[in-house]
Amino acid sequence: MSILIEHIDPDGKVWEIPYFEAEDLDNIAQEAIFDSEMKSGIFNAIYDSLVILHQDNVYAVPSFSVNEYIFEINKDNCQENIETSIRYFEEIEEFEKCAKLQNLQK
Repeated sequence: MSILIEHIDPDGKVWEIPYFEAEDLDNIAQEAIFDSEMKSGIFNAIYDSLVILHQDNVYAVPSFSVNEYIFEINKDNCQENIETSIRYFEEIEEFEKCAKLQNLQK
């Protein structure tokens, strides 16, 4: 189970984002494969960040933290994250999130 931490961005805005611990940051994707709770938490954080990114029309949104690193979604990596997230949410049959992401993709 993830906990929420506060992250203050360079503009001084305070964000509450999920925090995860990982043994090996370089292999976090591999760890998430074997930890379904971590994988779900990360993809839900990415989903929330993508929605905020589009609704608030900002360049970047902090998404989640692993150990001491903050991962953000920004306009440059947005489409890649949408596509990856759609595949994940299709896999777990969360079709409402898939539909929302497909709308964001347009």
